[in-house]
Amino acid sequence: MRHILLTILFGALCACASVPSAPTSTADHVVIVRRFVDAFNAHDVNAMAALITRDAQWLSIDGDKITIEAGSRAAIRGHMTSYFNSCPGCRSQVTRITTTANRVSTVEVATWQSLSGPKSQSTLAIYEFEGNLIRRVYYFPEER
Repeated sequence: MRHILLTILFGALCACASVPSAPTSTADHVVIVRRFVDAFNAHDVNAMAALITRDAQWLSIDGDKITIEAGSRAAIRGHMTSYFNSCPGCRSQVTRITTTANRVSTVEVATWQSLSGPKSQSTLAIYEFEGNLIRRVYYFPEER
């Protein structure tokens, strides 16, 4: 009897593991972006990493030049750790959000402390999703 129960339990676990997750809505994507920015503001690279795919990319776009700043979850974790070490007061605030089926675009105001005093800049970021995780972040420079 125990063998039959274990077989049924194992079968049920396998069946659940193969069921695809529920589709993610644009509202869910907005929540995930807000969590990502909150983790950024807390300088919590582990919380940021939990919200991105294993092969996530962080891309900087400047005119006709696209630079891959980091091309994996591990690389993004390392990149952000270095960034936070160099800029302990860096923060970002989302001021505007627009969504499509698999992307969330934000206008973000970054703030930090420089030797000459407080600084800020407004930038555009686009978060591309794969399911319920961020697959790519396209980051544009401040417009001058």
